[in-house]
Amino acid sequence: MFKRVLIAIDLKQNPDDLISCISNLKLKSIEKVLLLNVIDDRINPSFDKDVIAAKLEEYGLKLGLPGDKIETQISTGLPFDEIICQANRWEASVIAIGPGHGPTWASSWIGSTALRILEYSPIPIMTCNSGKNCSKEQSLSLMNAMDFSNHAINAYEKLLELLSGEPNSFKKLTLVHIHDDKNLELLLKVANAEQIEPLIEIEKKRLEKMKEEALRAGIESVNISMKKGIPTESILDLIEEEHTSLVVLGAQGQGASEKYRVGKNAYRIAQEAKCCVLIVPLTRKKLCI
Repeated sequence: MFKRVLIAIDLKQNPDDLISCISNLKLKSIEKVLLLNVIDDRINPSFDKDVIAAKLEEYGLKLGLPGDKIETQISTGLPFDEIICQANRWEASVIAIGPGHGPTWASSWIGSTALRILEYSPIPIMTCNSGKNCSKEQSLSLMNAMDFSNHAINAYEKLLELLSGEPNSFKKLTLVHIHDDKNLELLLKVANAEQIEPLIEIEKKRLEKMKEEALRAGIESVNISMKKGIPTESILDLIEEEHTSLVVLGAQGQGASEKYRVGKNAYRIAQEAKCCVLIVPLTRKKLCI
């Protein structure tokens, strides 16, 4: 899954957290990494290519990979469009991005380029706001947010692919299913608790089956967490409690629509989680060839 990783480097922000997070995940399946810096020539018509190339080489060394696995590239154009197009041409497996620049009044906000990549990339996108939960000293742990939508099932299948390709890298997986308080309140208006309990039992059995599949894929420990609450807040709290290194989730959930390409839960978790977040789109057309 992580065979060919395109890392979008924005030199206007500090890429150290992004580089550290990828390095500390210790992904053994990486075959090639492309460090890509895109110059928006509408804003920066002139730039020092040698200085940028030297910076990319410096960040490449920090990845701790053999030199023959690392490529660097400087492109010009509209950043989000060029990043997605280069990922397509280079046949990337994953795009890795930092949070970018949000509005000055927001303390934690995804920038417009990162948001557009989340919305339009046809391949998985990994965001990283902080390397706090993926330090070299601690055991690496995974989390999968599951609402049983097609998007979530697709993300879970990618997680199994990750486990198969990274034997012994991750020690623990938490499968999370949050019952939205508002949805439960609405459901209880048309059904009684006795009618809802069998549905919850079905969900538990599905999670148990997923647990067995993940254990067979090679992870040492799998926990199941079913809670009531606000999905985003509950997942962010669990990330902190579990010291999660990488969260895997679908780009959209049960309320998926063509109008919104990234669901509110995926967006906020990518925005606020203190770890790497892998967002997996279901099906999207390639923007360029």
